[in-house]
Amino acid sequence: MSKTESKTDRKPDCKQCSNWDAIREHVRVQELLDKAIASYDQKLQDVDFKPTIAEYLKLLQLEKDLEDELQDTEVQVTWVGPNTVLQEER
Repeated sequence: MSKTESKTDRKPDCKQCSNWDAIREHVRVQELLDKAIASYDQKLQDVDFKPTIAEYLKLLQLEKDLEDELQDTEVQVTWVGPNTVLQEER
């Protein structure tokens, strides 16, 4: 590494990743949810604000769903070959 080259110069550009569109959309939605939740939390401090628990819970549920999308899930697959007779066909 030369003196003029920094560590960040060697990293690949995230926009070149095949998952870039999904990641960008996820980040955008997450930022919007964070802002909405923070705004709702601020409004809760206002005496005149009439909050509904349903709205707040919906925001929290959306946030949880978004986080769950990023987690790996295990999928089990059962191969059924062409010679296999299913129970319903008998």
